[in-house]
Amino acid sequence: TREWSAMSPLPVMTRSLSAPTQPAPMRASAAMTKRTGLAGVWINPFFVYYCIQSYATVFRFRRGCETVVAMSSDAPVLTIDRDNVSLGEAVFRALCRALEHGVYRSGDRLREDEVAQKLNVSRTPVREAFGKLVAKGWVQPAGGRGLIVRSLDQSDILELYAMREILEGAAARLAAQYAAPAEIAALRDIHARFASGEGGAAGLARLNRLLHGAIQRAARNRYLDAALEDMHVATALLGTTTFAADGRPVTAAAEHGALIDAIAARDSDRAEAIARAHIREALQTRLHMTLTEAAKARP
Repeated sequence: TREWSAMSPLPVMTRSLSAPTQPAPMRASAAMTKRTGLAGVWINPFFVYYCIQSYATVFRFRRGCETVVAMSSDAPVLTIDRDNVSLGEAVFRALCRALEHGVYRSGDRLREDEVAQKLNVSRTPVREAFGKLVAKGWVQPAGGRGLIVRSLDQSDILELYAMREILEGAAARLAAQYAAPAEIAALRDIHARFASGEGGAAGLARLNRLLHGAIQRAARNRYLDAALEDMHVATALLGTTTFAADGRPVTAAAEHGALIDAIAARDSDRAEAIARAHIREALQTRLHMTLTEAAKARP
């Protein structure tokens, strides 16, 4: 008969004491079932085992394949991609993205326990990732336990932009050789959004990363990819984007347009020259912003 159990909102099947139970076609045998402390309730142990294994599988999938974390309440959602990389490398890449997207800024402190809690990992892979960040020169040991995100001085800025000019020029040259028509169309689409001033300074900075990232991928060179990724993280340590400077969005849009035209025309020499000039203009804007900020900070 069907009755309501006091322990569950769902009806359960119980054995009737007044009439013999009719055999069901799929009824489990007595050897396959086990009686619990709840009177009259029969549970198949194989069903319990299946439920436990299903939960364990889902848990391992969430922990082992992809862990999505928000590094702060206002930060973009970041993903730890553990495909073909160690957990330490996955944490390192997540922290690099956090630096690039401004989740951590110059002067911010990083602590092992806090990062481990946010990423839902142990402290060992976080410690490994911290060592890689120190080796890159993006963070430095702070007083007590933890690290602090570095601030770049003028000599750092000059060295950084000197390398950016070379690498971005190389990416533009290779993109002019290898970019597919669909990639060139995507570049023009991003450029149109940039030229419209979409999203203000922060939005332009995001579109600028998309544009240069698309050129980088069109270059088809994995070694160049690795070098440029480091440049992007280091550039993010500079803080305020150059697109906050008066007039820079307009000049940058013109430079982007000329660069895309050169790539579409398969003119490698011209594409490289325009890309390098573009980075030099960005450097001049950055130095002007740095000097202005320093002058305002003087008493």
